[in-house]
Amino acid sequence: MDSVKNCEISELLDMIKTGKASDLAFSELILRYMPLIRSRVAAYSFSDGDDSEATQEASIALHSAALTYDSNKCDGVTFGLYAGVCISNRLKSLLRKNARSAKDTELVPESDKISSGHDLESYIATRDLCERVMNAARGLLSD
Repeated sequence: MDSVKNCEISELLDMIKTGKASDLAFSELILRYMPLIRSRVAAYSFSDGDDSEATQEASIALHSAALTYDSNKCDGVTFGLYAGVCISNRLKSLLRKNARSAKDTELVPESDKISSGHDLESYIATRDLCERVMNAARGLLSD
């Protein structure tokens, strides 16, 4: 297991894709990306206050991202950025699903709410980042 801990992200992704020690590699990937998962889960309001389902969905999204990320096709987009977008999209889908069954679920992430302390610089950086991800996605996906 120590050899898996010392692997770079690209090596872990290769191990997950090829099935070589994929359980250990994914466990290590989860450990490394748990702060990202927690921050994305915390950014959304879940009506019941239970984040376990959201954390599980985010972990599934991370696994899916590990299987689909291709650094050759993602011009300038790191795995962390790609995984973050995949996790956010999965959480948004979870919120939409929950909203259909319970009308009182709020669909807006806390970070998207307009407040007097809204940080314009952060908004612009996030928008630019989203544009880069979308451009990379256009290169990956067919019409």
